[in-house]
Amino acid sequence: MENKNKQYTIFVVDDSDVYRSVLMQALESDYEALKSNIRYKIFGFASGEECMAHAHLNPDIMIVDYLLDGNGYHKNMNGLELLRKIKSKLPRLHVIVLSCQNNIQVAKDFMREGIAKYIRKEGLGQHKVKQVVADVVQQLQKNYQRRNQFKYAAVILGLIALISAIIFSLA
Repeated sequence: MENKNKQYTIFVVDDSDVYRSVLMQALESDYEALKSNIRYKIFGFASGEECMAHAHLNPDIMIVDYLLDGNGYHKNMNGLELLRKIKSKLPRLHVIVLSCQNNIQVAKDFMREGIAKYIRKEGLGQHKVKQVVADVVQQLQKNYQRRNQFKYAAVILGLIALISAIIFSLA
C-alpha cells in the first residue's frame, strides 16, 4: 500500500536565479527518485511574496533561502517570515531551509517553527539537497501509510460495531 507513484510538489524559494535554477534542475533530474517512480512537480520563486501567491498549489515540500533580500535591490519578507505565513495556511508543509547565515539564533528560530532541516549553503552539493528531499519524501510516504492504516482500522471497527449491533438487536 505504498504511495510510490505520487507526485510531490516542491517549492524552491531563492532570490538567486542561478542557485534556484541549479536546485530545480538537480531535483528534476534526480535519478534515484525516477527509479522509484517518485515524481516531483517543482516551482521556483524569487521571493516570499511570489511564493505566497501560489500557496494554493499545496506544496508538500518547500526549500527556502533565509535572506530573500532580492540581492539588495528591494526588501522582501525573509525566509523565516515566509515560513510563518505559509505554515499558517499549510501546517503540514515540510520545510528545508538553506542559508549562508552563521548566526546560531537564526537556525534556532527556524527549528522552533518546526522545519524539517536547516542546511548551510557553504560547500553544499546538489547531492545533499537531493538526499534531504528524499528523506522528507520517505517521511511523507510513512505518514501516508499510517493515515491509511488508521482509516482501515476505523472502517473495520465501525463494521464490527455495526455487526455487533445487528447481532444484539436480533437476539
